[in-house]
Amino acid sequence: MAALTLATAGSPLGALTAAVRPEYRLSVLVPPRDNRLFNNGPCQVTGCRHMAWSRRDLCGTHTIRWFHARQAGADRDEWIATASPLTTPQSCIVDGCNFGRSRHGLCGAHSRRWARDEPARPTTDWARTAAPLPLASTPARCSLPGCELWCHSRSQFCVSDNARWTDFRKRQCARPTRPSTQQMRVLKTDRP
Repeated sequence: MAALTLATAGSPLGALTAAVRPEYRLSVLVPPRDNRLFNNGPCQVTGCRHMAWSRRDLCGTHTIRWFHARQAGADRDEWIATASPLTTPQSCIVDGCNFGRSRHGLCGAHSRRWARDEPARPTTDWARTAAPLPLASTPARCSLPGCELWCHSRSQFCVSDNARWTDFRKRQCARPTRPSTQQMRVLKTDRP
């Protein structure tokens, strides 16, 4: 990541820049998880691997979910005990297929094949004998850092992250064709 341009020496901005430690002189700061200055501890929802936001003891996504639950009259301790943790998108259960799960643990294409060929058979049994999809080349990986799944269709994201991106765009009213850096950070905070 590129460091911010230093202001001229003697200016107020130059003095401020000089006071900031070099590792924090970045245009976008993503602190490591073990950094005590930025780490507020783990989210209090059992199984959630995100860091808590300030004094709330909940990660960003659980903070938003708690806000809605509180509006509905939920008890905080009871809600925290029953809230589900965030999960990382998973790949299709067919060996060799790295597309994200869509339905029944299968990617969209394998789910359609299963429904067409043997819908009465459990998907886990069917997946053991199913062949990976015939691909001309390996698809690109999802654009979100840390996601190893293949991109969904013509999207730059896997199927799970694409669904979150689509939902995010709908909530923003504007419909950009590609996410901005800020929007990518917002999407990233929604999952481990």
